[in-house]
Amino acid sequence: MAEDSLELADPLDPFDVATAHSTAREDQETAIAVQQAALRARQSAYIRVFSDHAITGDGAVVLADLRRFCRGGQTPWSDDQRVHALLTGRHEVYTRITQHMGMSFDDLWELLSEGKT
Repeated sequence: MAEDSLELADPLDPFDVATAHSTAREDQETAIAVQQAALRARQSAYIRVFSDHAITGDGAVVLADLRRFCRGGQTPWSDDQRVHALLTGRHEVYTRITQHMGMSFDDLWELLSEGKT
């Protein structure tokens, strides 16, 4: 959007160019503020979840972030063996968390007692 205003500014009108630059700067600052607010909210959710003071919705925020970070629901495949190992580890952590949350105790016991994990 900011790029559009720069492209539409009359290059021969210094006021128009200054206004377009100001608009671009404001748009960028707004985008950064939105990203920072989202990060603060996510950080607060993690802190509350892992300090045993979670509020409604914190678990969903943390799980959504872990799903993205750990590539839950995706294959951890990569041609690069090191990246593949990293992604596999992340995927295993996410899978373990979701198994503990979504499976019945008996199913979880059966699954984990087979591998002695």
